[in-house]
Amino acid sequence: MDTIKAPDILSKVKVSEDAFSTGVNYGADFKTFFDRKKNLVYLYGNAFVEYEEYSIREADYIEVDLDKNIATARLLPDSMKHLIGNTVYDTVVVVDTVNREEEVEEENLFEEEGIIGQTQIDPVTGEPIENNRERNAEPVNPDGTLPGKEPGTPLFSDGTNEFSARAMRYNFNTKKGKVYNAVTFQNNLYIHGTQTKFIEKLKPQDTLQTIYNQGALFTTCNAPVPHFGIRSNKQKIVPNKELIIGPSNLEIMGIPTPLVLPFGFYPIVPEAKAGLVVPSYEYSQNWGFGLRGLGYYTPVSDNMNLTVKGDIYFNGSWMVNGQSRYTKRYKFNGGFSMSFSNRLQAIDGEIGKRSNKSFSLRWNHSQDRSAHPFQNFGASVSFTTGGFDKINYNQADRVLNNNTSSNISYRHELPGTPFSLSANVSHSQNSNTRSVSLNMPSLDIRMRSLQPFKRKNSTGLDEKWYEKILLTYSSQFDYKVQTTDTTVFQPDKWKSNRYGVQHQGALSSSYQLFRYINVTPSINFNERWYFDRVQKRFDATPRIEYDTITTVDGLQSIVADTLSYGEVITDTIQDFNAVHGFSASLSMQTSLYLTKLWKGKIRGFRHVMKPSVSVSFTPDYQKLGYVDTLRTINQRAEYEVERYSYYENGIYGAPSTSQGNLSLSYSVRNIMEAKFFNKKDSTENKISLFKTFDFSGNFNPYADSLHFSPINFNANTSLFNNLTYFRVRAMFSPYAANERGNPIDQYYYETGNGILRFGGLNASLSTNLTIGRIRELLSGSNNQEDNSSRKKEQNANLFDNFRVSHEIRFVWDPTRDIDIFRLSTNNIRLSGNIDLTKNWGIRVGNFGYDFERKQLTYPDFGFSRDLHCWEISFSWQPTRKTFLFNIRVKNAPLDFIDIPYNRGIQDSGYSPF
Repeated sequence: MDTIKAPDILSKVKVSEDAFSTGVNYGADFKTFFDRKKNLVYLYGNAFVEYEEYSIREADYIEVDLDKNIATARLLPDSMKHLIGNTVYDTVVVVDTVNREEEVEEENLFEEEGIIGQTQIDPVTGEPIENNRERNAEPVNPDGTLPGKEPGTPLFSDGTNEFSARAMRYNFNTKKGKVYNAVTFQNNLYIHGTQTKFIEKLKPQDTLQTIYNQGALFTTCNAPVPHFGIRSNKQKIVPNKELIIGPSNLEIMGIPTPLVLPFGFYPIVPEAKAGLVVPSYEYSQNWGFGLRGLGYYTPVSDNMNLTVKGDIYFNGSWMVNGQSRYTKRYKFNGGFSMSFSNRLQAIDGEIGKRSNKSFSLRWNHSQDRSAHPFQNFGASVSFTTGGFDKINYNQADRVLNNNTSSNISYRHELPGTPFSLSANVSHSQNSNTRSVSLNMPSLDIRMRSLQPFKRKNSTGLDEKWYEKILLTYSSQFDYKVQTTDTTVFQPDKWKSNRYGVQHQGALSSSYQLFRYINVTPSINFNERWYFDRVQKRFDATPRIEYDTITTVDGLQSIVADTLSYGEVITDTIQDFNAVHGFSASLSMQTSLYLTKLWKGKIRGFRHVMKPSVSVSFTPDYQKLGYVDTLRTINQRAEYEVERYSYYENGIYGAPSTSQGNLSLSYSVRNIMEAKFFNKKDSTENKISLFKTFDFSGNFNPYADSLHFSPINFNANTSLFNNLTYFRVRAMFSPYAANERGNPIDQYYYETGNGILRFGGLNASLSTNLTIGRIRELLSGSNNQEDNSSRKKEQNANLFDNFRVSHEIRFVWDPTRDIDIFRLSTNNIRLSGNIDLTKNWGIRVGNFGYDFERKQLTYPDFGFSRDLHCWEISFSWQPTRKTFLFNIRVKNAPLDFIDIPYNRGIQDSGYSPF
């Protein structure tokens, strides 16, 4: 069969040079119309055009010129929504008076509610519509889209960046477009452009977009009409790279301000990039003008950043602060802050200025649990010198925090062995007394409990008594320093430094006697290595003070007063000493239960009593050469013999100075609970009457006198559904006391005043709760509520997170024949935040009153007002006479716009020490 070759018709078809090089995908939800004569496509209702990686979507109306590769998109006004099938608004048609064959100037193509040269006609009356209704736009979305992403707003995308505008024109061939009244969003900046032109420049490996704005405003405010911004006539934006502006000035509510910038460069890269930290200005009467927060930020790596900031004032005062955050996924994370400050203060009557130097170091580090199976490292450091927080801050939480502590720890378990190694560096300090205690370092080697006598194939049924014996061992090294925060880095001025090594070993076990008594024997060994010891001697030279007395007759005589009959002189001898120690103990413990059940509201009572008795023994260490005697003369000119240990200053303590110690200790722990019937839900609730109700003491038959120790009583419980905690401690002595209140070797019952002598009492009530917690407790008291009560409850919710703390302490101190009962502490403290409205808030950092001192305890108040993109805040500390009022921009990168007015501690005349 013969075949005939078809003619190549497509090869003769002429294609425009401006035609699309690849296929174009377009469509609309309501209507699509193709004008074959003009080669135009009209799309109505959620229209879209897609070409390569470029697209225009979600538009009310799109017109595509297939010859010129130009797409024109716009948001239809309410009066034209009928074109896309929306009949909610008035129906109008568009009469186009523009000749499509003529090129129209791009600058005049679009307006907000219509097209230049177009008239809106009412289809019923035929009359032109003169007054269009105005609409209040909603804030711009965080992604940069226009008000509330109004339905029908064209959204342009080049595959990387997106922006929306009411009207736009784009040439898919030249990759150029022009938009009027567009809003773009770049790295937390909203850029409003009156006229915007964007160009896509093709590079070998990437597409770089450049946006040119005219009469633009960039701001962090997301309102349709921004409340503030920096206005410039010319801007160039390279998305995700940089924003370059010409001469500009700050506008507030559309009003230009005198703040003018000759030019501006703002990095808008999505990843971290090094750059300057813009400061805020401040004025102080004593320090002069200054800049706060001037610094530099740099990303050290993908896992770490660094910010260095400083304050500087005209009088020479300054502060430098370095901060860093670091993290590594599944490994660790942390951060540190280091600050130095030098505050110069002029003092009346002194020449020159007084310098107050201070230092602060804070570091937190935590290791992920999955980072390593056998070792862990962590740190929590808070160290200051020179009262850093009190000098540089006024917030109550920093000023009132007098005690700080730090700890750096490392722990490593040796796999395949029972041993583990740990190292710690710790510190504690008090900013009031300026005392500092350092433990640097503390090394510890510890062995977990072993059963050295346990047979390999032994089971619990045939386990012998000796197989239950446990062996433990530990060894540690400590170096402790006692100093002040001003002499930490001056070893020659340390008050004391002690160090030593201690080894401890123990054998212990646990058995049951008569099924109900637990018997625990133990033997303990220790060896302490000290590198110095003390030796005492008594200098019998009396200390006499002479005074001249004049009689009534005018005669004078010299009177001698003996202050002491000598003094004890202590010498420190540097040498190595291995001090051995030994002790043995046997303890027995059991539990007794008393339970009573009733009918009625009180359903039951339970009393758990846990008595225990232990016997301990330590040898006479004088026979081992660790204890010596010293003969002295007391104030009554009587000879006394004093026993002391050569190692009384040892870091791990000293051997006992008694002549052998066989001590019998006893204690009775009591727990009391009750059960109540709740009629509301027909349930039984258990409450704790006393969580602890304990008695303890000991008996030493080897003591020279006073064989019985005082009996200690300790109890605590919670009240009002765990809102208040009550604690009490008391002491009772079986011996009588002399005139000075010291116990004597005479039983108290022999005086006929009772069995035990009351020795003192300490009690405390502490309450810490929120207003919301109180409301929860009282909410069930009234079952009937009207509308007014509900409204009052809503108003009361404002105070739900408000915290109330109250502490009261009692001291009962019987001295001689007079019993003194007094309040040692009685104060109340309030703190919390009150959200009056969505934008108004009140802060109470601290407000307290000390009823004993009859004074306020560092009140700290403040309020804030959210002004959408701005914020007003005020804080006031009446005790220090300091305050801070400022108006500032909320969000970066324009948060450097800050207008402060304040009075710091340097101007108030208050001294924090």
